[in-house]
Amino acid sequence: MSPLAKKQLGRTGLEVTVLGYGAMELRGTPRGRDVTEEQSQTILNAVLDAGINYIDTSVDYGLSEQRIGKYISNRRTEYYIASKCGCVVGVAPAPAGTHNPHIFTPENIVAGVEQSLKRMKTDYIPSSCIKIRGFEAEARCLRAAGEKSGDILDLTASEIQEHRSN
Repeated sequence: MSPLAKKQLGRTGLEVTVLGYGAMELRGTPRGRDVTEEQSQTILNAVLDAGINYIDTSVDYGLSEQRIGKYISNRRTEYYIASKCGCVVGVAPAPAGTHNPHIFTPENIVAGVEQSLKRMKTDYIPSSCIKIRGFEAEARCLRAAGEKSGDILDLTASEIQEHRSN
């Protein structure tokens, strides 16, 4: 089997496979289909075994982050994680068909990133792979998160806008 094609992600220097894995389906019930722990382990390892190196997840994806941490954190050098910010830390998942509000304060962004890092048993998420809605708050929140954790690069809103259009 030939290796999957890769492309640079924007201007980040990260070489990611053109085929990524969206981990939303690992979230489980009540907002998704029931996925067993054994199935989750098989899927995540098959993704990496196939050469995919870009995994998209979110705190909104139920058990997705925990399962990534549980089953493939030992292979962390093989993949990049893309995640989202703004979910309120400590709030129960919304029932099917509804959504919890998102809060884009520096404090909530930092708390969310730290929660995600802990769940996925990792110490970094490339800043280029953190998705936040609302350009006004993005640079301020990413800057605050970077100052707190050292794991997020300092980006401006215009750089984020330019990256999104690539």
